[in-house]
Amino acid sequence: MIDKEKFGAFVAQLRKEQGLTQKELAEQLFLSDKAVSKWERGLSMPDIEVLTPLAELLHVSVAELLQGERMPPKEAVAPEQVEELLQNAISLSESPSLPGWKQPKRWLTLLLTWLIVAVEWSVLSALKHDPQVMSSEMGVFLLLSFIFGLYFFFIVQERLPKYYDENEIRYYHHNGMKMNIPGVRLNNSNWPHIIKTLRAWCIYLPVTVPLIFGIGHQLLLQNGVGIVIAGKSIVLWLLLIYALTSLFMPLIIIGKKYE
Repeated sequence: MIDKEKFGAFVAQLRKEQGLTQKELAEQLFLSDKAVSKWERGLSMPDIEVLTPLAELLHVSVAELLQGERMPPKEAVAPEQVEELLQNAISLSESPSLPGWKQPKRWLTLLLTWLIVAVEWSVLSALKHDPQVMSSEMGVFLLLSFIFGLYFFFIVQERLPKYYDENEIRYYHHNGMKMNIPGVRLNNSNWPHIIKTLRAWCIYLPVTVPLIFGIGHQLLLQNGVGIVIAGKSIVLWLLLIYALTSLFMPLIIIGKKYE
C-alpha cells in the first residue's frame, strides 16, 4: 500500500536535492504549484500519467517514487510489486474529490463573472444602447456561456472512463452533453486541461462580449454607418466569429498538446 505522507516527504526531499522550488517543478510538469504542494503534504497523489515524467525529473525510478525511498542499485523490484504499486497509485489519484456544486470557489467565480456582466449591461444601457438590440445581439452568447458555465463548473466528469485511454475516442457524451473537438483524441492526459480551458471560456466570453458590442457599435456610430450582412448587424457576426474562434482554437491547441 502506498503511504501518501511518505510519498510526499520523498518528493519534497528529491525536489530540494535538485534545487527546484515547487513552482519550478510544477512548471516542468505543466501543472500548478498547488498540485505539487498537495503531493508533498500527503493530501493527494499525481495522476498516473505524471509519474514517469516526475520520476525522471527527480532522477529516481517510478517504483522508488511510489515506495517513497531509494533502493540499492542491485535490488530489483518484482514486476508484480510494480503492478501493485501502480494500481494503488491509480486508486489514490482517482479518489473522489468534492462534487463541483460543493466547492464554494466555483460558485464565487461564476457569481463575480455575472456581477461584472450586469455592471457592463448597465453601463451600455446608460450609454443609450437599445435594450432590444443588446438582447438580440448579445443574448445568445450570454445565455450559452451561462448554461455551459453551470455544466463545466458543476456537472462535467473530472475524469474520463478508462476506455477513453484504451481507445481512440474523439467525442464526449455525458448527461445529455455531446462534444467533439476536431482532430483531438480525448483521454485522461488532456481532459483536465480541456476542462480548464472550457471553464476559462465560460468566464471570459460573457465578460468580453459586452465590451466588443459596445466598442463595435460606437465605432459604427462615429463613422455614421450601419453594416448589415444577411440581415444581421456586422457586430453580431463579429461576436459569432469571436465566440467560436476563442472556443475552438484553444481547445484544439491544448487538446493536441496533451494528447
